[in-house]
Amino acid sequence: MRNGQLQREYLRYGLTSFEDEEVLEFLLSIQFDSLDHRREAQEFIHKYGSLNNVIDSAANGNGNHDLSLKEYQLGLRLPHDLATRYLRNRVTESPLLGSPQVVIDYLSHSMNGLKVEHFKVLYLNGRNGLIHDEDISKGTVGHTAVYPREVVRSALEYQASGLIFAHNHSSGNPQPSEDDIEMTKKLRAAASLFDITVHDHIIVAGGKYYSFSEKGMLEKG
Repeated sequence: MRNGQLQREYLRYGLTSFEDEEVLEFLLSIQFDSLDHRREAQEFIHKYGSLNNVIDSAANGNGNHDLSLKEYQLGLRLPHDLATRYLRNRVTESPLLGSPQVVIDYLSHSMNGLKVEHFKVLYLNGRNGLIHDEDISKGTVGHTAVYPREVVRSALEYQASGLIFAHNHSSGNPQPSEDDIEMTKKLRAAASLFDITVHDHIIVAGGKYYSFSEKGMLEKG
């Protein structure tokens, strides 16, 4: 059945492989069952501490070792992924530099709860609209490797005129490290050789964020 196909595709690839019409089709296909899941809900809240922690664990794969949680992946992952899709769609609808809070909301949600560092690049066109965004690197706790030449190569492929960088700190502290500051300088220098502007570097952690642009860090070299 089509419903089963959509569920299997979602569990394997997430919502990124879905068109908006398929997302809506998928939501309409989800029906209530007749089972009582109160006991499982109580156990998950007790084990993970809160509703948000349960959903984050399911969405980010942190609960894959928990067979009882894995059994409910369909229902638990969907709220997180749907919110990410909704917030990303808001990003694509507005010039990013004129709607900074929309960008912060999207990044804060999509990168929340990650156990290792992910480095994301948002590629902007000449009107500061979003062309594409992607995770270009995933690292160990507290570290991720980013190569300026690869970032610039991708920017040229997408014909981007501007970039916004983002990464998470799994420590919960959004303050940039010396490595973060140095890496940002190298990325800006590489991009400037091709007249590509770096508009911001945003670090998200524990529900908080640090913006290089807001703090005036991009004017310091």
